[in-house]
Amino acid sequence: MINKQMQNSAAVTNAVVESTMVKRVAVVGCGWFGLALAKQLLQEGYKVTGSKRRPEDLAVLTELGIEAFALNLTQETQIEANEPRCAAEWGLQGAVANRSSPANHSLPETQSVAGLAQSVSSLLQTDFLVVNIPPRLQRGHDAYLQELNQLLALIQGWQYQGIVFISSTGVYPAKDKSVAESDALALTPENQTLLAAEALFAQQKNSCIVRFAGLVGPKRHPGRFLAGKTDVPGANVAVNLVHLCDCVRAVSMIVAAQSAGRTLAPIYNLCAPLHPSKGEFYQVAAQSLGLVPPVFNQQVLPNKVVLAQAIVADLGFNYQYPCPLDMLAAC
Repeated sequence: MINKQMQNSAAVTNAVVESTMVKRVAVVGCGWFGLALAKQLLQEGYKVTGSKRRPEDLAVLTELGIEAFALNLTQETQIEANEPRCAAEWGLQGAVANRSSPANHSLPETQSVAGLAQSVSSLLQTDFLVVNIPPRLQRGHDAYLQELNQLLALIQGWQYQGIVFISSTGVYPAKDKSVAESDALALTPENQTLLAAEALFAQQKNSCIVRFAGLVGPKRHPGRFLAGKTDVPGANVAVNLVHLCDCVRAVSMIVAAQSAGRTLAPIYNLCAPLHPSKGEFYQVAAQSLGLVPPVFNQQVLPNKVVLAQAIVADLGFNYQYPCPLDMLAAC
């Protein structure tokens, strides 16, 4: 009886300790969205680790108190034990900073690839992982998948409480219909690559894929997208956009739900629920900046509408900017 009481007491103590421990999140790709997310997670009390592709860009992270490291996955590499290489050659470098010590600590210029990979992997061994690597498909579709496979090699064997993989509503072909999370089709090379990327992370335990619509926000005003252009087709097409603020709030909410052990859908779309026409929206957007609005021709294009209410139903998420026209003043 005493032993059982001691076991129960220890279990309760462990649960309390676990619930009060600071959770750690690694954000791979602290670019425009990733940096905004990292800032939000810091404000919510997480300990945040973040990566940039270039070592010279780490200061912006370390000044915020983010444990920062450089991670460039564009090189075609195979990590093998006891093979000495320069860190810069592999594109894997690390820097560490904390609030009490603003100075960066870089990894040695040369060390074994195994040791280098281990150093980087240790920075990725957190409670949660957010993967925000832009596809940049103009480089070639294989390059994106190679980057993701290299990342998976670095985290192999580590068990996360939650993984969030940032994807795109580009998985949906340009068809004249409304599309929800189950409607993705590999009809084009872009669709195929984006779905292949998602599949890599869908196989990981405790993963959630978030598909962003077209991103707008500070320094990314949609009024510049088509300003001054003429003979533009598709005035009839619905606008599928989402504001940076809503993306940050949604992903931080997903991480919190994973931390609480809630059951999530494997995939969520994120897109403003209202869809003005392309012809209406981009004229207003350009005029809001004092730019020449685009001139549309009469060519009708497939009217794809991205539905994104699953996250509202599952998590009670509400869009701060439900209409793209509302976003213009917040860009």
